Amino acid sequence: MLILASYKSPQKKQVLIIGGGPSGLVAAKSALECGLEPIVLEKDNVIGGAWKPHKGLMWNSMTTNSSRYTTMFSDFPWQPGTADFPNQRDVHNYLVAYADKFGITKHIHLESEVLHVKRSQKKWQVTWKEVGKKKQQKFDFVIVATGMFSKPYMPHLKGMEEFKGKIIHSKDYKSPEAFEHKRVVIVGGAYSGSQIATDISKNVSYVLNVISRPMYILQRYIKAHPNGSEMPVDFTFYNREEKINELNLTVQEKNRRAHKFYSELCHNQANICKLLAIDPNTGSSPYVTISDTYLEDIQAGRVEVTLNKIARLDKEGIVFNNGERQPADVIIFCTGYQLDLSFLDPVIQKELTFSPEDRLQPVLLHKNVLHPKLPNMAFVGIYRGTYWGVMELQARWANMIFGEMLPLPSTKTMLEGISHELVIRTQKPRPQFPHDTYAELLEDLGKEIGVLPNMNALKLEDPQLYEEMMKTPIIPAHYRLTGFGKNPAVARQIIDELYQFMQKDNVHKQAEVFPTAGNTDNIEGAINL
Repeated sequence: MLILASYKSPQKKQVLIIGGGPSGLVAAKSALECGLEPIVLEKDNVIGGAWKPHKGLMWNSMTTNSSRYTTMFSDFPWQPGTADFPNQRDVHNYLVAYADKFGITKHIHLESEVLHVKRSQKKWQVTWKEVGKKKQQKFDFVIVATGMFSKPYMPHLKGMEEFKGKIIHSKDYKSPEAFEHKRVVIVGGAYSGSQIATDISKNVSYVLNVISRPMYILQRYIKAHPNGSEMPVDFTFYNREEKINELNLTVQEKNRRAHKFYSELCHNQANICKLLAIDPNTGSSPYVTISDTYLEDIQAGRVEVTLNKIARLDKEGIVFNNGERQPADVIIFCTGYQLDLSFLDPVIQKELTFSPEDRLQPVLLHKNVLHPKLPNMAFVGIYRGTYWGVMELQARWANMIFGEMLPLPSTKTMLEGISHELVIRTQKPRPQFPHDTYAELLEDLGKEIGVLPNMNALKLEDPQLYEEMMKTPIIPAHYRLTGFGKNPAVARQIIDELYQFMQKDNVHKQAEVFPTAGNTDNIEGAINL
């Protein structure tokens, strides 16, 4: 039986939000700010997306790759005493507290899986199944916030059905104890591949990491300058002063500058493993991963690396293109995810130029948010490598347009934006992420919604705040100082705390006070597969 649902308040227009992860929650919060009524449909029985306990994509020892100052929404600071790199439990608790604090929880419908979305006159007709009952309703607006980690990508290799051992995807890996004394092959050398290799290495007979390219291996804490103190890795990437200096550089010049920076940080990795050598003079986009002990484990012989291509599997293990064989009891594919938009009508998928097999750039949208042929629909957090600050500004922008507080960009502007995304899709060689200029994305979206901090005015009016913002990373709190939705008291609190944190002689000591057991795969912002 199809139930015609109606949750509509007489005075408010409704925004249907698909997904209850970080992007869905911040979209709901932004909708409430703009006087709209959000309805959040989450297919699981708990919120959190990739960060939900037990059923999420994280393993037990995982923490964020980016610090809590980056993995944070702009007006909701972490609890005092939180580790620099929060773990899965911390992140999930943060999201639950966020939903409660801003009145989002009562708008969330759990065990509600969206089945179909189609255009119906000037509204969107949505069909979903809620706690086993099929429902249907028309909505004024729709925000797709399902994230990029909808469907695990498992390459199909000849002989997989012959292999006598166990094959799993990284999403099913939770702890190393289950692999005691096993021979394990890990396919993929990015975030999840390198981190699972180290997590599992002390429990197994041996672990071989099969990589397709060398990457710069960064640790969570690094020294940006020889005489400087160690600080979280993301602090060195998003400094406002540095980004101003890069404004007039070409993409190739930025890439070369990045290669030079990474090669200086990772100068010893080729000595530890010659397969990890990278030419620093290339103008192509650098590939990076983060693992505190990957190089240490390689050097100690706990992890072996091969730069090779798999031809097929046989009953004993892997056969490489060069004919070499590798016996295995377990093969873990750390091969990333595909975007699943199967709930969108085929007409909508066509307008998006949706290509599910393209794991870099599966949809084409203006600023990864809007499409001129899909009025009153927006996408939040739907691009590879999104960060919490970006998804928050995307959500604020979309809801301000829906709430008629901002005009919709012209068709010409949106088509130009989509053309830019197409260039990225067809780029050769392909970059690791389509938009690795995180700070520029934040500044661009901040300008769109009128919350970009005026640094020239700030230099005169508040020299101390100006100093703090110039000498620290660009973080989400910078976009709560002014404009609609401003909360300068909380934003200033967060910025002050970060500045004081960076003044410590050795911030690495703080991590020793609040130890964590592993790293993450930046799944949605704090995650980058």
